[in-house]
Amino acid sequence: MAGCPTAIGETINIGSNHEISVGDIVALIQEILGTSVDIISDENRVRPERSEVERLWCDNSKMLAMTGWRPQVSLREGLTRTIEWLRRPENLARYKPNSTMSKRAVILAGGSGTRLRPYTVVLPKPLMPIGEFPILEVIVRQLARCGFGRITMA
Repeated sequence: MAGCPTAIGETINIGSNHEISVGDIVALIQEILGTSVDIISDENRVRPERSEVERLWCDNSKMLAMTGWRPQVSLREGLTRTIEWLRRPENLARYKPNSTMSKRAVILAGGSGTRLRPYTVVLPKPLMPIGEFPILEVIVRQLARCGFGRITMA
C-alpha cells in the first residue's frame, strides 16, 4: 500500500472477499486446535437488536483494482500457520505477559457506517463525534490510559 499513491486518503479493505460468521470462525479455530470451548456471552456487551455484527465479509475488490493484490492463503491456512507458529516453544518464549509486548491493540476502523447513516455520508464512521472527540480518538485515549503502547488501525 505504501507504494500506491492512489490509495492515499482511501478506505481499503484487505481480506479474503469471503463471508464467514463469527461462530464459524470460532468453530474453525476449535477444529484446528482439536479442542472445544464454551462461548460465554456478556449480556452487557451485546448490541441492540438488529445492530449486532453476525457475519464478517471483507470486500477486497478496491484493493485488487488498485494494486493487483490477492490473498495468497485461505483463512484456514492462515489460522493453521499462526497456531503452528505460536505452538513452537522458541516463539512462545518471546511472549512476555504484562510487558509492553502484550499491550498491543488492533482497531478495526473500516466499514461503511450503514447503521449511522445519514451522518456517515459526510463523515467516516471512525470520525463520528462522541461528545467533544471523534470515536476513534476516544478509543485510542482509552487504550493509552490502559497501558497499550502500540495501536494498529486497520
